[in-house]
Amino acid sequence: MRTSYGFHLNESIPERLYVMESIGWGEAVDGSYGQDGMKRPGSGYLFQYTLFGEGAITVGGATYKVPKNHGFFVSIPSEHRYFYPPDGRKPWEFIWIRALGGAMSDYWQHFIRSFGHVASFRDDSEPIRLMWSMYHDAAEQGFRDKFRMSLRLFEWLLAFERIAEGLDRGSQPMPDSLQLAKRFMERHVGTPVSLDDIAAAAGISKHHFCKVFKMYTGVTPIHYLRKIRVEEAAGLLRNTGLAVEAISRQTGFDNVSYFGKVFRQYIGVSPTDYRKGLTNVYENRHLQIVD
Repeated sequence: MRTSYGFHLNESIPERLYVMESIGWGEAVDGSYGQDGMKRPGSGYLFQYTLFGEGAITVGGATYKVPKNHGFFVSIPSEHRYFYPPDGRKPWEFIWIRALGGAMSDYWQHFIRSFGHVASFRDDSEPIRLMWSMYHDAAEQGFRDKFRMSLRLFEWLLAFERIAEGLDRGSQPMPDSLQLAKRFMERHVGTPVSLDDIAAAAGISKHHFCKVFKMYTGVTPIHYLRKIRVEEAAGLLRNTGLAVEAISRQTGFDNVSYFGKVFRQYIGVSPTDYRKGLTNVYENRHLQIVD
């Protein structure tokens, strides 16, 4: 489920340690979404990566598109604004980290010199895999140890550094077996398929497939399948007059009540409300205490 996690520090933390201010997975669907870098409270360094759709950012006197598999580096506060584009037709889905401390300023300046404010990173690259890993850690157990948090952020920064220095060209490509599995799920978005079917398409055992798929994508195969089904359903809700029940069947859900439950988990509103245009960025901030 898309959500965000903020971290409140209940003690003074040495400046040499890295601190995660927030991490989240969100979505924007219309022009009401936008952030002005001079008006946001606090300070820090933000990296936001597009998972689906496209966003835009104005920084350094220029406006850039931020399509799928691209992310942007900005500091807060600074002169920038990122937003849902006026000509946007699809939801803009993204994951972000906002952090500070340590040598963040030096790293950020180096990354912007090396990559530019907006850069392309494969979804199976090490920095993106580490972002998902930290997101799931925040969801499952939080970061209640300031040293562990600092270590994870430093590892993430070094993953970008390896790419900047030419030591890693965006991580090893996703294995062919997983590419086959993803294509199989995308082709069968509207038909019932089991985990056994997907693993068979990948040509590897179910246990190994589940382990490797999550390692490369950050989510389970079933989560990925539900996600692409919900994306397909959202498109049909926006662009057709099909009844909700028909859309649920067409996107692989044989029970309209279950379809509504899953759709709400991913999008934040019911299919009917989404069609009416009531949806917005789905946020549910969880405050965690870091010792």
